[in-house]
This record gives sequence, structure tokens and C-alpha cells, in this order.
Amino acid sequence: MDATRGKRGLRVGKSLWAALVLVTASTISAEAGFFSGNELHDLCASSPGFAQGYVLGVADLVDLNVGVLDQVTGQPVIPKKFICIPGGVVAQQAADIACKYLSDHPENRQSAAPILVYQALLEAWRCAQ
Repeated sequence: MDATRGKRGLRVGKSLWAALVLVTASTISAEAGFFSGNELHDLCASSPGFAQGYVLGVADLVDLNVGVLDQVTGQPVIPKKFICIPGGVVAQQAADIACKYLSDHPENRQSAAPILVYQALLEAWRCAQ
């Protein structure tokens, strides 16, 4: 191996190491839970567009019917839905509901934001049982 190739490999190695450190740091942060209710509450005021997008992401996930196969029968099993977002609801409504819930429940804002958004949507649009 010539000297140029060795130096280039070293530069690439250092770059990969730096990338690994950054990925590891972001993974540690992600495991901590992305946003708390306090952080989302602040975003409702400081960055309403971002807060709206976050709420819609949670709402889309809640509305997603993920099928699971029953191991015995092989038939798809759809988990029961608890939140039924009515037709005609616009994005801003969902964000307003979540942001209002966070304002009305400061005692819970230390909890993870997705859980609080779920609770807000459940309170507003619980499916008929």
C-alpha cells in the first residue's frame, strides 16, 4: 500500500468514526423520547407549523390499522381502534386539540408528547363502543 492510499484510508476512517459518534449521540437522544409534553407545548406557541406536523404524525399513526397475522389461524387480526377522527377534519383542528390539551393539563406535560397527543385525540374523538 502506498503512502497516499494509507492517508486517504485514514481520512475516511476518521470520517466514519465521526459519523458513528454523531449517529450514536442522536440514537441516545431518540431513546430518551424525542419530545416531552412541555417541549411540544412550547412548540405550539413558537413554531405552530412544526407542532401541527408533529400532531399529524401521531394522528396518522393512531389512525393506521396495522394488521397482524394470528399464529394459529393465519388470518389477519386488526387491532381495535379507539380514536375515530371524523371526516372533514382539517390539520389545524387536530393541532388545536392537542395544543389546547397541553395547555389545559400542565400536570401531565412531563410525559412523552406522543402519549399526550394520543390522550388529547382520544378525549376529542373517542370511537363509539
